[in-house]
Amino acid sequence: MRNFDKLTATLVTELPNFLGLLLFFGSSYLAYFSFIWTESAFVQLFFLALLISISLIRLIRLFSKLLFSPDTLSLRILPL
Repeated sequence: MRNFDKLTATLVTELPNFLGLLLFFGSSYLAYFSFIWTESAFVQLFFLALLISISLIRLIRLFSKLLFSPDTLSLRILPL
C-alpha cells in the first residue's frame, strides 16, 4: 500500500471518532452557553478551560492514532 492509500484507509476508520469529538465539543459548548447567565466569571472560565483541555487531549489522541495506528501494522504511516 502506498502512503496515500494508508492515510485514506485510516481516515475512514477514524471518522466515527472524529464525529464523536465534534458532537462532544458542540454539545458541551451549547451547555456552556446555557450557563452564561452565571454571575461568576470563574465558573465560566473553569468550564471553558475544562472543555478545551478535554477536547485537545481527545484530538491529540485521535491524530496520534492516525499517524501511528497501533492496531494494524500495514496501515501505519510512520513505522515504529
